[in-house]
Amino acid sequence: MRIFIGGRVKGIPQNEEELKHYLHHFKIIKNDCWLHPKKIRRGYAMTRYKDGIFNVSRLSAYLYLGLDLEDKKLHGLHKAECPNKNCWNPDHIYIGTHKDNMRDVVEEGYHHQQIKTHCDSGHKFTDSNTYIRPNGNRTCRECNRLITAKRRNKV
Repeated sequence: MRIFIGGRVKGIPQNEEELKHYLHHFKIIKNDCWLHPKKIRRGYAMTRYKDGIFNVSRLSAYLYLGLDLEDKKLHGLHKAECPNKNCWNPDHIYIGTHKDNMRDVVEEGYHHQQIKTHCDSGHKFTDSNTYIRPNGNRTCRECNRLITAKRRNKV
């Protein structure tokens, strides 16, 4: 049930001061990380602010690092030394682009393609069975061989 007070929903921060108070109310300090325990989505803490739902690291970058919430090209990203996705300590966050985020994911070994050990057809990615394309993507040599053979038989 939502309770409206003065044209807004009670409990949802509407300005920076209310947001800081709200976030610090839920702050759990663990190994210098400020962890937010609520509304975890894919490991990232989410919370309401004004008329939206935001990642708490984005809100931390907004409050402490000067990130513009309207700028969708910039994000509050975690530094490599911080392993907690629900951390919002501004010392563990930097402002970066999607490209910066993808670089971090690859460098940290979390990219979904890096984690794969087999291609979609079930062939194991080994040095002899893996072709690295110029753009960095991996391709299964056995699948390419089968596709090429199939094309040749159709002609």
